[in-house]
Amino acid sequence: MKLKRIITGVLASVMCVGAFNVTSAFASDETNIFIVGDSTSCIYGYDDSYALPRAGWGMYLGDFLRSKYHVEDLAMSGRSSKSFATEDNYKKLLSEMNDGDYVLIQFGHNDAKNKTEADIQNRYTDADGDVKTEGSFKNSLYKNYIEPAEEKGAKPVLLTPIVRHEFDENGKVIDAHGHYDDAIRELAKETNVPCIDVNQMTTDLYNKSGSEETRILHALFKSTEKGDNGFDYTHLNHFGGMTVAKMVAQALPSVDGLANCVNTNAINDDKYKFMTRDEFVGEIVRLTDKTESGSAVFADVTPDNKYYDEIYTAKKLGLVQGDDKGLFNPNDYITVQDAFV
Repeated sequence: MKLKRIITGVLASVMCVGAFNVTSAFASDETNIFIVGDSTSCIYGYDDSYALPRAGWGMYLGDFLRSKYHVEDLAMSGRSSKSFATEDNYKKLLSEMNDGDYVLIQFGHNDAKNKTEADIQNRYTDADGDVKTEGSFKNSLYKNYIEPAEEKGAKPVLLTPIVRHEFDENGKVIDAHGHYDDAIRELAKETNVPCIDVNQMTTDLYNKSGSEETRILHALFKSTEKGDNGFDYTHLNHFGGMTVAKMVAQALPSVDGLANCVNTNAINDDKYKFMTRDEFVGEIVRLTDKTESGSAVFADVTPDNKYYDEIYTAKKLGLVQGDDKGLFNPNDYITVQDAFV
């Protein structure tokens, strides 16, 4: 488990790059894309309880869109479609969205919370009610988000929630959201509102990549007493946030009016790949506190490489070896599979 935590932490922490494309001032020639949702899409700052910090996919969505599209991430941790509507960020949405804007609506993680009286009063909505049923999930989504957006001339887009990192005995993702995912899909059809099925996209990714490989997308607590031995199976880390943001960006052209919104150069940018081989090995050795100084590592690793001593240590410990030509290839990007091997 310790090695898994190190590998997961290193791969994601080095990917905390770039500035968030979120500002408060709107330019007149921009198309504004608002995000309302919960902890899986919101903006995070520093949190001392995490060794590998959380990140919402909304923090990175703007990175993958053309410059005329401004992303305003209003999502808030712990909120349901019901409780978000009591927040100042909801008031900001109502006051700032205008004709031609888009509102990405993603709830479901917290709407099911009903174990305490406070949750029932403040967060819980019924997944089984219809759009006219007071207190239902569909009613909350429609009355609080779809209807106000359409009244302003903005275009609502429903998104199903991302999966949790929970797998069954057959290695397949467990549906942790009950009927809430289906309620969103049904509501989209009933109201003729576009739906981006992020739940299905992340399910497909997790099922294809597997439980071990997709740990790389999630945050880690400092304390092993939290989460699953320190592993946060709900929240993404920064690399996970980038990964889901890219998926959402690539799905947006299916929405009317957003056919040309994607920045294809950003989608293919090297900074959104995994770290290089020298970065990966260097950071892992640093975390082990075993770094030694030495020489004659590999012919293609020179002393001016910032990870020279760490690569030397890794080779001495038998953690790395060269290719068939004895080269380390320090600047090649490491794949997820190679990292775990």
